[in-house]
Amino acid sequence: RLVGAAMKADDGVLITLVLQFALLSLLAVGGINAVIPEMHRQVVDLHQWMTDERFGELYAISQAAPGPNVMVVALITNRSAARSVQSSR
Repeated sequence: RLVGAAMKADDGVLITLVLQFALLSLLAVGGINAVIPEMHRQVVDLHQWMTDERFGELYAISQAAPGPNVMVVALITNRSAARSVQSSR
């Protein structure tokens, strides 16, 4: 049910995230850490999907967790979509 609610709530947020991160992936020659400032600008400053503190927390979690550094994209996408669902209720 939650997945269905997320898709119905605001497909625009998910599409925007996919497009923005796809564009950033073309610029990520130095790895994901090279585009973190632009991701921060898009997510926090322009779209205000999360606070600066939350972005920092998610980045810290992604760096502390084992696995690829690109995990920050999944965490940001998850949090932004969850916020979209909460705001639509």
